[in-house]
Amino acid sequence: MTAAASEIKNSMGYGLAWSYYYGYLKLILPGLADRVKTSTFWDASNQRIAPKLFILLPTSCFAHPTLTDGDSAVQPGAHLREFKANRSGNPQRVYRNFVYKVTSEDGQDYYCVAEYATPLLTLFEMEEDTLADLSKEEKLKQRAIFKSTLLDILTRPGVKECQDACVLLDVDDAPNSATSLSQLLLQAIQRELEN
Repeated sequence: MTAAASEIKNSMGYGLAWSYYYGYLKLILPGLADRVKTSTFWDASNQRIAPKLFILLPTSCFAHPTLTDGDSAVQPGAHLREFKANRSGNPQRVYRNFVYKVTSEDGQDYYCVAEYATPLLTLFEMEEDTLADLSKEEKLKQRAIFKSTLLDILTRPGVKECQDACVLLDVDDAPNSATSLSQLLLQAIQRELEN
């Protein structure tokens, strides 16, 4: 193993990606498409809902409490049917995913299950809080490692049940960004529905 590969495997971004996969994605992704297709949104939207999880990767690592807080054109829908799993001493731990609506220029409503990658918010908070002593440069480096590690995990042969169940979306959340979150989601939903 090279020194660079060893450094990556010992990094926060690497550990956060594996924790996100084992502690969350591996649990919720396998049944997500079924929960979408049996939701009220499936028929009500004329199936203009992509049965995948859109995982948002903001460049700043900041995650708004809701997607609507980040872009008012992303309208709240409702929770999908909850998923329960026994985890780490928590019997029947509840996992919920939220459906959002975006409207195209021709007035068509599209729906998606979307959320920020929560480990990135951890990196943001570590930069903001002097306790962790994480610089902006190091945060951005760890974000890049997180993303590349997560992509690597999701393309491995042993994770077939998760590979086609999510879409990673880089979100340029700078104030002068050319693409809004609603535009980004709409484009991603339409791409998924074409496939």
